[in-house]
Amino acid sequence: MGHREFRRFPMYSSSIPELGGSTESSLRYRGWRIVLVSHLCVLTGFAAVFIYSFTLMVKPLQQEFGWNREQVSRCFTLAAMSVAICSPFVGGCSIALSRES
Repeated sequence: MGHREFRRFPMYSSSIPELGGSTESSLRYRGWRIVLVSHLCVLTGFAAVFIYSFTLMVKPLQQEFGWNREQVSRCFTLAAMSVAICSPFVGGCSIALSRES
């Protein structure tokens, strides 16, 4: 397969407002601030904190409830599966509620 050529679409490029003359190569470009804030939100969001810090909670959960590692892991798996199953429905409700307001 050959190298694809991307074309600019005039309707998109002409509708983008200039932000104080800043370009993407400048650190003052507004888009980079949006990227930074989005990165921080994903980094500290519920899913990232819960998934990556769960291993720190295994021993305290074992000691507190008298469970073995398998039982603690099953609870984590159940929680992860519940999030995976419910997320599309929660997203749909969120979209429906935002349209009403």
